[in-house]
Amino acid sequence: MSFNLNWIEDDVVIIFEDDVDFEDITQANEIIYGSQKFDNMEYQILDFQNVTKVNISKDELEVIGTLEKSATVWNDEVRIACVTKEDYIREIFREYAKTMKDTHWECELFDSFSDAEKWCKKFVDATLAVK
Repeated sequence: MSFNLNWIEDDVVIIFEDDVDFEDITQANEIIYGSQKFDNMEYQILDFQNVTKVNISKDELEVIGTLEKSATVWNDEVRIACVTKEDYIREIFREYAKTMKDTHWECELFDSFSDAEKWCKKFVDATLAVK
């Protein structure tokens, strides 16, 4: 397992490290979707700053996108923030974001964790103001 999953109330930060592959991503998703917290989740931060390599094929990326689209049935509004400076990881995330374009899940790329966190919390604060 090359990730640490940290819950912040109903939201989650996933810190990936070393070599990341399809199994790591799906394992993290299984934990998230299996949690009761997922129904109220407003954001996920995917931190790839300590990753040495990402091994995900185009077909595997499509599978991940399909599974994520299925998850929108239980929670139709989630913000996904990806933190990385690596161009090839940014491209993988852009491809993932394309698979999610027909949903209400928003996907954004960030160079720093603090910027990703600010973006995510902006939506949480706006939701609290409406309630």
